[in-house]
Amino acid sequence: MRFLFESDIISKLNLSLRGADLRNVDLRGAHLCGINLSGTNLGNANLNGADLSNADLRVVTLRGANLMLTNLSNANLSSANLGSANLMLTNLSNANLSKTHLRDADLSSAENWTEDQLSEARFCKTKLPEGCKLNPSRNCDEWQLDTLIE
Repeated sequence: MRFLFESDIISKLNLSLRGADLRNVDLRGAHLCGINLSGTNLGNANLNGADLSNADLRVVTLRGANLMLTNLSNANLSSANLGSANLMLTNLSNANLSKTHLRDADLSSAENWTEDQLSEARFCKTKLPEGCKLNPSRNCDEWQLDTLIE
């Protein structure tokens, strides 16, 4: 899979990965600028050091993914699930985090974030960056309610 991305075969053939199951894929250091992965399952993927700037990651599952040192600048992560993801040293410059699920995620050393950006995300036991004044467990009650409904 990594070869397909790095050799640019996917974009040259105009292949769509929307909704694909890419769990546990190893894309360390991959250059995925502007890629459309909306609805894709990247659970437990290793994206350490990957460039996902300007990527469409709406409704993507990145639960348990390693996003350390990943460039998410200008990426659209609205309604994405980043539960238990590692976002240490991740570049969040201008990333859309609207309704992004960050339950148990580690953003403790995330970079280039704003409080306005993070205020649109959903937290429960989230490790927020130093200096962030938001409540890291402010949405836990919502998740408990969701669990009861399911």
